Amino acid sequence: NIPRLGIFNKHSSILPNYAGVFPVFWQMLNGEKEMGITVHQMNEKIDEGSILHCKKYSMDLNRSFDRNYEVIINNTSEVLIEAFDRLSSGNYLLTSNEEGSYYGFPKKSDIQAFRKKGLKII
Repeated sequence: NIPRLGIFNKHSSILPNYAGVFPVFWQMLNGEKEMGITVHQMNEKIDEGSILHCKKYSMDLNRSFDRNYEVIINNTSEVLIEAFDRLSSGNYLLTSNEEGSYYGFPKKSDIQAFRKKGLKII
């Protein structure tokens, strides 16, 4: 009973980079200038399904992790509507989501490095 068009997920990065958990944290730690929201098909691997839609936003390293993530939260509905409008119109192209980067849960040393750079969680 697989859905006709597949199952889709929203991820808080510009895939294929920053797959995994806490992508906004990792993007800030690595000094990225952009962050984003990607809607992709789900497959057997985490955050590796084909990309349907992606929208980019400016990353402000002077804002806390919490404030940067708020940008993602506040724009998710709009991005999902855009993605599913594409699906319902039939006017879409799924793009490959290969050869990116994957990040797991931050370790204590990662959080220390985050703070050492002057970045804030809250």
